[in-house]
Amino acid sequence: MREMFQVGTRKRKIKDVISPRGIVRKVRSIRRTLQIARTENERKLKALKNKHKGERCFIIGNGPSLRISDLDLLNDEITFAFNKIYLAYDQTDFRPTYYMVADVNVIKNNAGRINGLCDESIKLFPYEYDHVIQPTERTIYFNFDYEYLYYTKMPKFSKNPLRCMYCGGTVTTKALQLAYYMGIREVYLIGIDFSFKVPDNRLQNGIVSSEGEINHFHPDYRKEGEVWGLPDLALQERYYRLAKKIYESDGRRIFNATRGGKLEVFPRIDFDLLFPGDSGMSNPGSYGCDLSMAKGSSV
Repeated sequence: MREMFQVGTRKRKIKDVISPRGIVRKVRSIRRTLQIARTENERKLKALKNKHKGERCFIIGNGPSLRISDLDLLNDEITFAFNKIYLAYDQTDFRPTYYMVADVNVIKNNAGRINGLCDESIKLFPYEYDHVIQPTERTIYFNFDYEYLYYTKMPKFSKNPLRCMYCGGTVTTKALQLAYYMGIREVYLIGIDFSFKVPDNRLQNGIVSSEGEINHFHPDYRKEGEVWGLPDLALQERYYRLAKKIYESDGRRIFNATRGGKLEVFPRIDFDLLFPGDSGMSNPGSYGCDLSMAKGSSV
């Protein structure tokens, strides 16, 4: 009988965990823990450490609250965007500083489009998909640990993405880890509505088939019949609470500037207050914006 271990309703074969690729990842992980960058990719990842120390950034979700006009305001900001944000590119000159994808379904369904993106952004993907996503000068691969979730439901936060980044149920949690590594002092979330309408035609293992777009900013975000993973909002909320604790313990902050939505882990702030027009303040959050107006803020 083949040995298997089970946590909850999930099962994984031991041979899949102790695979040649898994062993290679473990060796890489030990080397990165010691901050030893031996490959060109590792040197590019290590170069991100404290790259934006003391600055602010915007993490952009793809929820229905996201406006193209908001993206237009972010051209001179440090930004993280994800997955199919490129659907907005024909309506705006905005391009994110960092573009990330971690979801296997997004990568498999859209590899051609992702590989066709110009190097206007630094692009980051898990090592597992280095055979799918073509490397360029501005492509960086990272070690992505999701297997720990099979042992525990407690999320982990990595302060050293050179070693690995941990899964938190959404690609935005990887961005929070990376922003911390870069030295970001203030994070502003937009377009993270934190709610999903799930179609009735669920498949196995939390996979669903789209019945048309209802959960994102663009009408063509998911075509009818496209397969996607059912979001684990409970896991995401636990991870956001952990990230809030980690940031605040180091004197940093995360604010929710999403227009509406249901995410209430972080203090809210009006997105428009971050761009005071003719005041001449290009970075108000870090250089004097009155954040006492943020709902739930202790500032």
